Amino acid sequence: MDFRSKRQEAHRKTFGLFRFPSLRPLGAVSFCACALRKNRPFLCLPGRTQVWRTLTAMASGTLAKPQMRGLLAKRLRFHIVGAFTVALGVAALYKFGVAEPRKKAYADFYRNYDSMKDFEEMRRAGIFQSVK
Repeated sequence: MDFRSKRQEAHRKTFGLFRFPSLRPLGAVSFCACALRKNRPFLCLPGRTQVWRTLTAMASGTLAKPQMRGLLAKRLRFHIVGAFTVALGVAALYKFGVAEPRKKAYADFYRNYDSMKDFEEMRRAGIFQSVK
């Protein structure tokens, strides 16, 4: 027995030999996972439900009960905290990325601004009709 066939045999023992019904001819039989788990051959008739049930039972043991009460409150608690965090992040980004540079640009502009000089330039350019 070579390495590949040993590996395939180990895989069959661990996970079982699953063949989905859509891939096999009608009336065929295959090994079921529950049979391989008990280490004895067991043939089950083709059917998706049987294979799916054994696969699910093998994977999880027993299914956990769904949470029926307080699900909305739990989700809201989680999402409100997330929304608050995102809102704080966006506000900080806007403050330091947009508002502060804008305030600095206005302060730099008005630091050396002479309104009379600006008025004289506009008057000479002919913008005002009532002032010559």
